Amino acid sequence: MAHLDTDHLKTIEQRLLWLSHWMIHNANHIRSKADGIKVGGHQASSASMVSIMTPLYFSALRPEDRALARDDRPCDGDDPPGVAFTYAPG
Repeated sequence: MAHLDTDHLKTIEQRLLWLSHWMIHNANHIRSKADGIKVGGHQASSASMVSIMTPLYFSALRPEDRALARDDRPCDGDDPPGVAFTYAPG
């Protein structure tokens, strides 16, 4: 994969953040929902993950590499934010 410069990576990150915010806004304010259930939560964690994963996916990782990032904290827990990141080169 070609190495992208910082400006291109920032543009990709901003577009991904816009898309994720629009999806949550659409789900909570535009779609009909008879059950009243809202979607979202952990938006700050999701935004942080976009910032972390964008340069990895679009600049550093190769197709044969495997990367996993997850947050194992329980919902509504008091634990501070933290991400477990696993990388396996291909």
